[in-house]
Amino acid sequence: MRRKFQYVICLAGAGLLAALAAGCTSVSSSSAPSSLEKTNLTVGAVPVADEVRLYIAKDRGLFAAEGLNVTIGERGSASTRWETSAPC
Repeated sequence: MRRKFQYVICLAGAGLLAALAAGCTSVSSSSAPSSLEKTNLTVGAVPVADEVRLYIAKDRGLFAAEGLNVTIGERGSASTRWETSAPC
């Protein structure tokens, strides 16, 4: 029984390894566009600690290095939106 369990585990591991290896390969297509479709992007963000990576990337020029012009449109919190929205 134990030997059969080890066989199943090894088989599952081999399948997982094959799936991971297939996911790491790159597929090149001759019909892929050579330039970006959109370079001007507006990203909505709520100014909270979770969004700090977005602001840091913009400040360090990471988007510009990839040819993107990113504008961060700050959105209010959910509670602010409820207070300012019209009643139903």
